[in-house]
Amino acid sequence: MHIRSLTGLRGLAALWVLTDHFQPYFETLLPGSVILKPFFQRGYFGVDLFFLLSGFLLTMRYWDSFSGEKIFSQRFALLDYGAKRFARIYPTYLFTLLIAIALYSVAILVGHEFNNLSPNVIDPLSVVLNLLMVQNWFQMPSINGPSWSVSCEFAAYLVLPLVWVGLRRLKRVQLIFSLLVLEVACALIYITCVNLNLFVDPFEWIQIATEVTSGCCTYLLIREINLFVKHKRLLLSTFTGILAMSVLLVPKTNSDWLVRSYVPFLLLAIISLSHQAPYSKRGLSSKPLVSLGIYSYSLYLTHGLIWNILSGLNFPGSYSLPIRIIQMLSLFAVPIAIAALTTHLIENPGRNFVLSYNRMNGK
Repeated sequence: MHIRSLTGLRGLAALWVLTDHFQPYFETLLPGSVILKPFFQRGYFGVDLFFLLSGFLLTMRYWDSFSGEKIFSQRFALLDYGAKRFARIYPTYLFTLLIAIALYSVAILVGHEFNNLSPNVIDPLSVVLNLLMVQNWFQMPSINGPSWSVSCEFAAYLVLPLVWVGLRRLKRVQLIFSLLVLEVACALIYITCVNLNLFVDPFEWIQIATEVTSGCCTYLLIREINLFVKHKRLLLSTFTGILAMSVLLVPKTNSDWLVRSYVPFLLLAIISLSHQAPYSKRGLSSKPLVSLGIYSYSLYLTHGLIWNILSGLNFPGSYSLPIRIIQMLSLFAVPIAIAALTTHLIENPGRNFVLSYNRMNGK
């Protein structure tokens, strides 16, 4: 299993989301960077990639833990899965949520609105739902903006074991046929919603349902029919080139649906191939990208706080070019450094604490 390459891919996804949110500051500091605007503005594809990877990696990790029996009889597997998923996401989620609440509370006192977000985002009901990670289930705002996707993914965590148990009850031929049908159905549902501009609530639920399911099916197809593509490096380079050209050349206008329709599934093809490709240390398995992948969850959640703070600052263009370049580089370096600290000081200790507490209470 080439987990390292997929970890590196997750790191790039987090960085892509960051470039989307920070893109206006890049243009202010270096007007010449406007040439990369189409790429920066489509950083939301990083979220699509997160969802696809979640389905793929979770199925890779837990598929063998669930048999074809009724799910409620698999107490140990469910408790182990639930504890590990909760320990993985909640400590950092809670930490960034509390900081966001404090940040918005101060903003309300001084009359400042971050990114035009209404101050009622921290009313009592919203706070409770955010603490429970279910705010998006009720179409309530996320106090820490990027955490909307964590709320959706939390729901996916609850549903996936049901999917696994149902699929495991099928015989091999039935399973492969069902996986292919699911892949096609997910693609058609997602593409139809995008092409018909059906971006209405709850579109994010269609997004996560189709993409997590696609990631799950992709792993199982690779596993069951041992997908192996000859000349996979060439194909991977071709897919990546098509993705880059589509993102850079198609304007972000009404034709954006053309790109968004197929890019998530193009990314899925890249995931499939990267899972098989023997990358060298200079590829996605390189130490810097793998480290970025390890920090990716913290980077995703903490960069939203930095984004809100930056919304109250100005970046005057009168500074010399070297200073503006340093400022621009800091927009990458500072969030990554904060994410690294959050990973080591909050995410990892928090996960270990939750898992150790779970073990002490009977597991």
